[in-house]
Amino acid sequence: MTARKTFVLDTSVLLYDSTSIHSFPGNDVIIPLKVLDELDRFKDKPNLVGENARYVNRYLDGLRQMGRLDHGIMIEGLDQTLRIEIQTQKNGLLPASLDANAGDNIILGTVLYLAQDHGQKPLIIVTKDINLRVKCDALGIKAEDYYKDHIEVVESGFYEGVGSTQLSNKQLKELFKVGYTNFTNSDLMENQLIIGTGPNGESALAVKRDNTLRSLGNPENNLATVIKLQPRNKEQAFALWLLNEPTIPLVSITGIAGSGKTFLTLMAGLAALMDGKYERIVITRSIEPVGRDLGYLPGSLDEKIRPWLAPIM
Repeated sequence: MTARKTFVLDTSVLLYDSTSIHSFPGNDVIIPLKVLDELDRFKDKPNLVGENARYVNRYLDGLRQMGRLDHGIMIEGLDQTLRIEIQTQKNGLLPASLDANAGDNIILGTVLYLAQDHGQKPLIIVTKDINLRVKCDALGIKAEDYYKDHIEVVESGFYEGVGSTQLSNKQLKELFKVGYTNFTNSDLMENQLIIGTGPNGESALAVKRDNTLRSLGNPENNLATVIKLQPRNKEQAFALWLLNEPTIPLVSITGIAGSGKTFLTLMAGLAALMDGKYERIVITRSIEPVGRDLGYLPGSLDEKIRPWLAPIM
């Protein structure tokens, strides 16, 4: 059985991903009191950072109904405890060269205090702050980045997400008539898009789900029936299916300029928005200029980002 660990969450992690507070099942989570003070400074921000701060505050407020947060609360269904640590530090724990009133150093002092009586149980501070991780290393405290959203790179090369395989006439008929066919192939990955070819040159577009191939022509998963948009090639057909499949939370699309990446993504988002599946669409993009740099832009925040959003609009 894996030993329980204690994770101390920094402010940067909670502001980066509000669901991080639920992301350590089977372990114990501690939030230093100073973190709550720092969250309060961001709760009125109109962006995603402010939204994350408000979510964490509301979630902790709801937990108060289950007991005192400084005593620890067991989160049902996660086997995870959550506790607010009110002790900051004991004299002599924090090096004199560090400003004891700085926010990061107060959090660091809390971790040093916890480490005193923690015994052999693993104690790890999780933070997106690189400098704080370096300080922890210098003081002998184990620190980690927040890894939940990291994407594993396939070492053998760039994973394109599309493969091809030979199918029998029976399998092709089942794909066209029933919408799926039994299929086991250890070389294919889950959610991998497939071009299936029959013995007589026929072909079908499918996706591998569990031990079956599912046809992309299934009306329940065909975005074209929602927004009357027809793909112009197999790559666009694959993209539309992925973008409209609710069980796939993240889709990464690459391609040359003009291949429809932004257009298809926006259409899928708008269709889901009008269908009530989403409440809003969040668009982010790099502000690295192509060609002449725009320089410092005058005006409000909306006016500053307008040139970057112009192609999307």
